Amino acid sequence: MLARFFPDSHLDVIGIAPGAATAKPVYRVDGDQLAQLDAALASATDLDSVRAALRDRLDRLRWQPAASLIGPLEVQATNVGQRLGKLAVLRVVGGDLAVPPEEIAPIIAVLPHLVRNAVDHGLEESGERGAKSPEGTLVLEFKDTGTEWQIVLTDDGRGIDVEKLRAKALALGILRPTDQPTHDELCALIFASKLSTADEVSEISGRGEGMAAVAHAVASIGAAIVVQSTRASAPA
Repeated sequence: MLARFFPDSHLDVIGIAPGAATAKPVYRVDGDQLAQLDAALASATDLDSVRAALRDRLDRLRWQPAASLIGPLEVQATNVGQRLGKLAVLRVVGGDLAVPPEEIAPIIAVLPHLVRNAVDHGLEESGERGAKSPEGTLVLEFKDTGTEWQIVLTDDGRGIDVEKLRAKALALGILRPTDQPTHDELCALIFASKLSTADEVSEISGRGEGMAAVAHAVASIGAAIVVQSTRASAPA
């Protein structure tokens, strides 16, 4: 089932007809969930606590496995790679983690931007990967740390070219010549509006808006973005 949170606007990139991503959500209840509901009701001491226990458990029953919400991202990664002359594969880890769909919908909606950016700017072409596999790998991982949910996208490319980012930011006036940003601050420039390190605008990238949309979506739900990158030397 394609997720209702995967926007139709992304489907033309991967060759799936708009409208295919809409389907009624299906909720499944396992034995552990029933036991938790039974225990919550048994511990309730008055009508209000019964209602609260029922509301909490009903809300949790509506949670969906993360993998059921993300749409055909694996297909997108491969197809975008092909359009760029690259071999790319996306693996999903922790896709069975149950998450509240409505709360994380803004993040799910912009995941295609992250995938396209990782394939376009993160992965090298097959002939430039040196001793690594010619096939570039992206990993999308869903984690529950106990205090927060994390959505982590990694790639095995060459890393962020922070000096190219710095030059672009100076040209656009985002940075001043006297500024001394840290490495992490330079990496975070990938989310600046209008800033792109692409040499030319294409259907896939170059406008500097996709990653800005990611930053806006993350901020809209009060979440935070962390960028980590180590620049690797080009193979000899």
